[in-house]
Amino acid sequence: MCTYPKNCVGGNTTGRLLCLEGSEGPLCALCQPGFYMRESSLQCEHCHTATSMLFLGPGLALFILLVLGGTAWAFRARIAAWFRKEKNRKLWKDVVEGGTALFVTLQIILLVKSNHASLGGSQMPPPYGDFLKAISFLVLDIIQWLPFNCAYADGFSARDALVFVTISPIAIFILVLVLAWFWKLSGHSKSKSKKPPKVARVLGYFMQAILLVLPTISRRICQTFRCSEYDDQRLLDMDLEINCSSKEYEVMLIYAWLMVLCYPLGISLALYAWLWSFRNRLDPKAKAEAEAIAMQSNDPVLKDAPITALALKFRPRFWRYELITLGRRLALTSLALMFQQLAHMMVFVLLLSILTLIIDKECEPYQRRWMSAFSYVLHWQLVLFLLAVIMMDADVVSGAGAIAISVGLLVTNIFLVVFVFVIQRGDVKRLRREKVAHMKSVRRIQRQTAQVVHNRIRANSRNVGPAAISEAVNPLHFSASDTSTDTAVEYGIEMQEMGYDRDHSMHHGVDGQLHDGASGEADMADLPSHEMDIADIYSHGDADAAMREEREKSTGVNPLLQTMYPTADGASTATDEDLAMDLSDISHDSGGVTVDLAT
Repeated sequence: MCTYPKNCVGGNTTGRLLCLEGSEGPLCALCQPGFYMRESSLQCEHCHTATSMLFLGPGLALFILLVLGGTAWAFRARIAAWFRKEKNRKLWKDVVEGGTALFVTLQIILLVKSNHASLGGSQMPPPYGDFLKAISFLVLDIIQWLPFNCAYADGFSARDALVFVTISPIAIFILVLVLAWFWKLSGHSKSKSKKPPKVARVLGYFMQAILLVLPTISRRICQTFRCSEYDDQRLLDMDLEINCSSKEYEVMLIYAWLMVLCYPLGISLALYAWLWSFRNRLDPKAKAEAEAIAMQSNDPVLKDAPITALALKFRPRFWRYELITLGRRLALTSLALMFQQLAHMMVFVLLLSILTLIIDKECEPYQRRWMSAFSYVLHWQLVLFLLAVIMMDADVVSGAGAIAISVGLLVTNIFLVVFVFVIQRGDVKRLRREKVAHMKSVRRIQRQTAQVVHNRIRANSRNVGPAAISEAVNPLHFSASDTSTDTAVEYGIEMQEMGYDRDHSMHHGVDGQLHDGASGEADMADLPSHEMDIADIYSHGDADAAMREEREKSTGVNPLLQTMYPTADGASTATDEDLAMDLSDISHDSGGVTVDLAT
């Protein structure tokens, strides 16, 4: 079995004649000096080709970044104005979350495909196979991008690649921290302080970036543990020039174990511990989900900590879900390398993919409904890819059948993504329209109820005091989920609209004229909003208000009935049923909003 079929000539020959020019070693898996392994073609190619194409990829990427950066700088004022709109910020957040989820899924598929090919699995035919080759850069493996083997006279071994991949992120973090410090000292930062930038803040952004490349780094580390028997010796699978019984490999093995503690395990535990420190803010105790989300969005501590962005996209109770997602990625791409047999690895990957698909569907962890549906479809993309690969490995389909499967896989994936996006975005718009209609219904019933109370108070305000008015109104609570329990404030606003001016403290007398009651009135602006009631908004300021309040309470009659159905002696013969009948017409057209007379 040839690991890289394009390197193998085959035929009735022996030795180097079995390998294509530029390749050598066991299974023709090594490249001769002056050649390098091109990952896109899985073939040893001459370094002259690499030299002529060396700067094409990085140069093109740099050119695109410069164009995008220059465009953003030229239109920075318009971009800033665009982001000031709440709707646009939500749209951008949706694009980032959806793009990240799509990137993660495609990266898993690419790494699983590479693991599958390393154990002799079938190649995916076009067009899906060509699509995967075109997006192979999403693996974010710089070792594949640049022909390091051509830059070193002695070649670029697996040991060199391991050290380079594991040291680079640490060096980049230190470099970014230093650059952030110089940026702050240069006066470009909004902060006027000359102190060094917060390491935690820089580390938070670094953590978000390192999670994108962590599966690639972990896979490179785990490949160090894979050795196979060739004749009478054990050789490292990813570099057959390294003997697994040599001292060089023993040092390499110790270093790899240390990197396991540092990257897949260390970063995962550090992320969990960091998010755990914000647990009470991410998931406030004894709070409904909607209330907890509102508290999250207004929490300055969460806004100032970049790391919390990894948890805020999920519903409060699922703030740990990023750890589940990360564990899934590492298990499918790195832990799967512990299997030496292709069948065993594919069964493990398939079962784990189905398990995580079920978990994701049942939890629906994202705050946005469409994002949970989109994530569910992306899980299905991976499962369908694995099923197609297993069918080709088992020779269930081949030739034209395999191409048909490839076409169907690509079309199905595109269709599912577009379908879910269109349907879910439509559902979001419909929910918004329903919420607006419901809020209009709530406002209508509030206005109508306030009108009833206003009419009664206007006709009988001589016989009641402010405390009675407050107690009369406060028992009215709306059962609609979108309304606040502090409905007295809403009534107060309606009363202001109908003539009760809080600033001038005016009230209606029995003759229907407005009288000034400003004397002795407290400044309402100093009161907390949840303590404001109707008496606050149009208080009479009478000196004997407390006496009348006590008299009203001593009668044992519902203050609301005294207000709306008074008698000559200050009592009331009306009942709660009378009041309910007066309000029945109001609640009849309230769109499901009911009035609860909690006397």
